Amino acid sequence: MACGSSSPSPRVAPFTASTKDTLYLWGGDGDKEPEAVFVYSVNTETWTKKLTEGPHPPAGLNNGGCSIAGQNLYLYGGYGGSYSGSLYQLNTDTWTWRELCNGSSDGGPQKKAGCGMVTYQDQLWVVGGYYKDDKNLKSRQPGSRYEGRHTNEVHCYSLTTGKG
Repeated sequence: MACGSSSPSPRVAPFTASTKDTLYLWGGDGDKEPEAVFVYSVNTETWTKKLTEGPHPPAGLNNGGCSIAGQNLYLYGGYGGSYSGSLYQLNTDTWTWRELCNGSSDGGPQKKAGCGMVTYQDQLWVVGGYYKDDKNLKSRQPGSRYEGRHTNEVHCYSLTTGKG
């Protein structure tokens, strides 16, 4: 794997997603450039640093869910001094961020880190994770398990309607 001046700095638990031949990397504990997304080309084995615009996720956010649909990269949750319940979208054509949801409400996912996220058709699915503690749970999803700070919740966000 080639490295160079455009390669990302060392970090722990960044948000990553991939397409057929491209890896996208943002954030993580130790990230010093929250306005930048790093793109790795599998074909050329090179990193490219892309500067972004718009309200990017907070610096130092790490260990959340990340997925890609079409030209958009999606990030959910994570931890960076506090737990996040926000869903962000990055358009990889314009390199512009947009916050789609802020916090958990109406039975949506809890503010958490350590969750997985996948894209299926026009939906984002957030699975599992951990949160601050049981006392701060706004709701419990019927049929889900909660053990200590960990959960197996499954939540769906529609990219068509913008609702979760």
